Amino acid sequence: MKDRVISWGLGIASLALYVATAAPTVVTVFDDSLEFQVVLPTLGIAHPTGYPLYTLLGWLSTRLLPFGDAAYRANLFSALTASLTVVLLYRLLLRVVGGRMPALLAAALFAISPLWWSQATLAEVYALHGLFVVALWLVAFDERTAPDAGRWALPVAVPIALPLLSGLALTHHRMTLLLAPGLALWVGLRWWDSRRPARGFRPVAWLKVALLAALLLLAPLLLYAYVWLRGQAIPTTAGVWLNTWPAFWQHISASAYGAFLTGSSASRGASPDIVQLLLAQFGPLAALLGLWGLFPWPLHWRRWAALALTLAIQAAFALSYRTADAEVFFLPVTLLFSLFVAAGLVQAQDAALLLLAQWRRAGLPLPGRFAWYRAAVQAALALLVAWVPAHQAWAALTAGPPGPQTCEQALAVGKPPDLTPNRRGDWRVADCAQDILSQPLEPGAAVIGLLGEITLLRYYQQTAGQRPDLLTLVADAEDDRRAACWRRWPRGAQPTCCAPSLACWRPAWRSMRLARCCGCAPQRWRLRQNRPPWRSRSPSRPRSRLQPRPVGRYLCIRGVCSASASSGR
Repeated sequence: MKDRVISWGLGIASLALYVATAAPTVVTVFDDSLEFQVVLPTLGIAHPTGYPLYTLLGWLSTRLLPFGDAAYRANLFSALTASLTVVLLYRLLLRVVGGRMPALLAAALFAISPLWWSQATLAEVYALHGLFVVALWLVAFDERTAPDAGRWALPVAVPIALPLLSGLALTHHRMTLLLAPGLALWVGLRWWDSRRPARGFRPVAWLKVALLAALLLLAPLLLYAYVWLRGQAIPTTAGVWLNTWPAFWQHISASAYGAFLTGSSASRGASPDIVQLLLAQFGPLAALLGLWGLFPWPLHWRRWAALALTLAIQAAFALSYRTADAEVFFLPVTLLFSLFVAAGLVQAQDAALLLLAQWRRAGLPLPGRFAWYRAAVQAALALLVAWVPAHQAWAALTAGPPGPQTCEQALAVGKPPDLTPNRRGDWRVADCAQDILSQPLEPGAAVIGLLGEITLLRYYQQTAGQRPDLLTLVADAEDDRRAACWRRWPRGAQPTCCAPSLACWRPAWRSMRLARCCGCAPQRWRLRQNRPPWRSRSPSRPRSRLQPRPVGRYLCIRGVCSASASSGR
């Protein structure tokens, strides 16, 4: 009962932290978070593998939560799953190491680690994946068996709950496959232990158990039918139709993402330093204790073998899978490393208490009860280990609102992913979108631009009903944008040059070459503004509105073409 209160108290505290620092609305442009904030409330189709379970659960959260816009509700769904992960992580740590203080301290350190915290404050898939990782190991380490199963029986959770959870996890993220070797090793070792004193082998019973486990593993995969059914009616957020079997299979298998492992991807990024990453997440002392816990003696050797194998596989994958946001693939590594941090804490606590016991047996006068010294050692360890992470967390929690940012900076291409934990009060991207949508575009205008920019506009079109008349077209390549502009050219117009009928605007509020958008002649057009450029939303700095001069039929927004208000030409 006491452990249950501690685990839920830790979860409620984590939830309060994540909600207090959650992003109030959309905060990214060229990032998966913006895509999920569009997909979840509209039941769309996300990038490979489609994430059907996450989409359906996120859709429920955007319908059931009673406050904020759709993006904020999607962000709160991540906060909820992240706090539930912390609840189960404490129970897992308690089951693995057996010490209440080490389990509590390791779970708290993981809850405030910057990388995990950053994924708990915006719509992303990694919080739910972390929940599945913890739940799978918690079920695998369940030692309870059926009372009439005999000595041949595995724990009752292994043939039922473990394959069912594995199947559900596979409908969410394919990184679940990296857990399979460690889980299989643990199940095999448990099966070997259960068979040695057995009274007889029953092949029919074991065949039934194997068939049941296979059925429970494969049944949740039917959720991928959602991707197929929705793919008959709508394209993905990138405009890809999945109404054929090859396209559907390529999407749910994410076969194109193998380029991030082979090195043939143009967006392949650099792999972070794993040592520096662990130091940044847990602090120096906790990281050293985690290294101490990596040695086999703090844990039962079977659990150590399964966990160490899984940690090695996760680390090898994260080091090889290089993307622009490579750090987030180390989240399972940091989660599993917290188990070894707890094991190291147990070792440090036992070593200190053993030293005190030896001193007492040697005749050194130690007044008071030995339980007092145990509490003092635990308090000292907690203070030393948590000092640096708690200081960093407090600095992140008390940080002020984000600094000023122009709309051009918000739409900048090639910026590294923002892994800031505290996203409270960040309205910069949302206000930039409002400034774009407030332009005097004529009804039915076509907006052509990069995927992130168009997804930002589609979010407000589909969730807030703003300018639903605009036709939004994605064209990431320069040639695609040029072709899209020509396709939108009015009939009867001369295709020699579009300069007389185009105006150009970019968030920097200065002129630009028309060739950047449509490949036209380098004529320049100027927009007029009556007030200083908008920076950020704050009580001391109200938003300013761009005042465009209608000079043609089309408007060019930082490489995005759209029809503007008619100038009478």
